[in-house]
Amino acid sequence: MQKKVKPAVLWKRFLAYLIDVLMISFIVILPLRGFSSGMPQWSGWQMSMMRGWNVIVITLAVAVVTVLYWALLEYYVRQSIGKMVCRIRVQSTGGVLTLRQCVVRNVTKISSVLLLIDVAYMFITHGHQRFVEKLSGTAVVEA
Repeated sequence: MQKKVKPAVLWKRFLAYLIDVLMISFIVILPLRGFSSGMPQWSGWQMSMMRGWNVIVITLAVAVVTVLYWALLEYYVRQSIGKMVCRIRVQSTGGVLTLRQCVVRNVTKISSVLLLIDVAYMFITHGHQRFVEKLSGTAVVEA
């Protein structure tokens, strides 16, 4: 028999998210900020094209690492660093937590707009789960 777990309170989830965003900034954004400084000094449209490609590459790298940061930590440890600090964790609502569930539940974190829509679902339904958490069969609970 599984013991009854309490859903994580919203302020803990928000604080954990902020801590994790800071961690991602140190892991990804700071090392990539000098990425374009080593490019050759071209002029005109060539430089514009290279800057455009740099933006695309950096954006994709940040998106992939962002999802992997949360997904891998939640899959292996059931907590991101922010969740550890706030003493909350991820669990499957129907069995064993899978890597697929962890990836799906974090995919909206690549975009502020997607994340806001996802979080709005909690308020619309007066529930404790974001839309992608419902979709992935996961929940954030007190540790």
